[in-house]
Amino acid sequence: MSKLLLPKFERIKSLGKHLPKWTDPNSIYYRLPEHYKKRQIDFLNTFPKPVHYYPSEKLYEVDHEHGVKKRIQDVPIVVLYPEQSKLGIWGGEGVIAGYKRPKQTGYKRPQYLTTKLWRPKVLKLIFYSEILDQYYALTCTRRTLELIEEAKGFDNYILKTHEVDLKSDIGMELKREMLIRLAKKDTDLYPKDKQKQELIYNRYKEFVISLEEAEWVGLKPWEAVTKLKKIEEENQKNSIRPLKEVFAEETVEKLTSGEFDIDKSITKEKSIFKKILEENFTKKK
Repeated sequence: MSKLLLPKFERIKSLGKHLPKWTDPNSIYYRLPEHYKKRQIDFLNTFPKPVHYYPSEKLYEVDHEHGVKKRIQDVPIVVLYPEQSKLGIWGGEGVIAGYKRPKQTGYKRPQYLTTKLWRPKVLKLIFYSEILDQYYALTCTRRTLELIEEAKGFDNYILKTHEVDLKSDIGMELKREMLIRLAKKDTDLYPKDKQKQELIYNRYKEFVISLEEAEWVGLKPWEAVTKLKKIEEENQKNSIRPLKEVFAEETVEKLTSGEFDIDKSITKEKSIFKKILEENFTKKK
């Protein structure tokens, strides 16, 4: 990895910035679907699994020097996730910034600490998705391969892993496409091969959700807002109808119900037309 492109703001900061607007009835965030709001609240309240450190199982330890019970401070390591990690599947690994103490040789004066970046070893491999029936060339790490092996398949890993632990934009896009494909079973999931369709659907039926909910999975707040605006604009366009269609429907309803008499309307129109001709085109005596 030659150059690191560190993001300016993490997604959790952007979510927290817009949280007050989610409870304001006048805001567009308030009109977002309820299932999308629940997913975002779950995203904020879920802690990621530790990757670069081992959390201590005990809350306290004994300080043998002073003979006092001391609380263990289990502080997670700060991990930087560059833009390259969003375009691949790194399994929660990232870049760790720290300090390195150089080795002191002889009786020289002590050397100061130097900064260092610990980068994960990134591989580029090809993965196959059974649900999407497509191959993907993605960057990954060795931990990703271990997690895929534990989940017993690439699709299982993408669908089972929480958004907090996945930490990948392309991974969330794949999850959304997989859920949409499962929701549209009859039309998109192997429509020509019914036997394979039932086999794949039964294998991943525990992850099936409704199509309306699947289309919103993995969308960031600004993406969800733009999608909601498009939906509202389309609904507004469809609600506006030309008056000729409205009048046509009214006349058809009147004709079917018998309220509208054609002969009387024709005679009325003829009488009105005669009056107009007499007023405008006949010569005054």
